[in-house]
Amino acid sequence: MHAMASYQRGESSTPDWAIRFDADVARSAEKHDTDFLIRAVENDDGRMAHPTLDHYLPLLYVAGASGDGDIIRFPITGFDLSSLSMRAIVFG
Repeated sequence: MHAMASYQRGESSTPDWAIRFDADVARSAEKHDTDFLIRAVENDDGRMAHPTLDHYLPLLYVAGASGDGDIIRFPITGFDLSSLSMRAIVFG
């Protein structure tokens, strides 16, 4: 996931909308809540995180192909450039 919509040079703290979006997506992935994942980019936080869907759509393909019994792992977390989520999600 890439959350970079409002990054400004010199900004050092992660915006609340980026933290909320990242947490909501992680929680939904853990619950296998594909309905939420599909709609996640329709709210204000989602639109800020993904003004275009090119970096978000691959998550939907992988989540859709996963099974309810798959264990979800997050081998990489955190933010870079203030609002750019580095979260990697492994379904397996």
